[in-house]
Amino acid sequence: MIRKKKNLISDEREIVSLCPRKLVSHFYNKVSVGSAAVVILFAVILETILLAIFGVPKIFTNLILSLISSYVISWVIVGAVLFIILYIVKGNTKVSKKDFNHILSGLAAFKIINIFAMLFIAIVVMIFIPKIVPFISSIFTNPAIMYSATALPAIAGWGIVGLVLLAILSIAVIIYYILMTYFLVENMYKYKNIGTNIILMIIILVIMWLLSLII
Repeated sequence: MIRKKKNLISDEREIVSLCPRKLVSHFYNKVSVGSAAVVILFAVILETILLAIFGVPKIFTNLILSLISSYVISWVIVGAVLFIILYIVKGNTKVSKKDFNHILSGLAAFKIINIFAMLFIAIVVMIFIPKIVPFISSIFTNPAIMYSATALPAIAGWGIVGLVLLAILSIAVIIYYILMTYFLVENMYKYKNIGTNIILMIIILVIMWLLSLII
């Protein structure tokens, strides 16, 4: 009997952990593609709402572009590339269509971190650097403003604290993404050798970087 892939929460007693290994493993093995698509949609909508709060114009256009980028480029195309790499490494006898679905579900786990990061950024900016919001809004209507030193509001005191928190968040997210990529590789290839997984992770990260330059 074939068991259907479960959704975000397998049962009422299971709590999805934000530990990189557990988060990726949960999405890869237990989250359906449909539920993964919902997570991505939620992340895009949240991003759109925050952009609207920051006064970004053409919000509907941004929403459409974000949907295309998130689903077509960052999800389907990246998922297809990862599947092709898996196919090359493991061979056609050990790879099936369900592995592609697993990869798509695993990629959606990265959006969970995006959601928390966006909320954290919004809270930090609103509390510690509220003066920068009009400046950000002005950049979208007049990009030349970003090169004007006088247009940038003075940031001191709690504003410095906010910038430090944002810098720490940026570093933390980068480290988190690297760890998540490693555990995604671990779930995809099922290799126990850490060195092999690290090499595959580096190859995937380089390919994803090159892909981001092309697309």
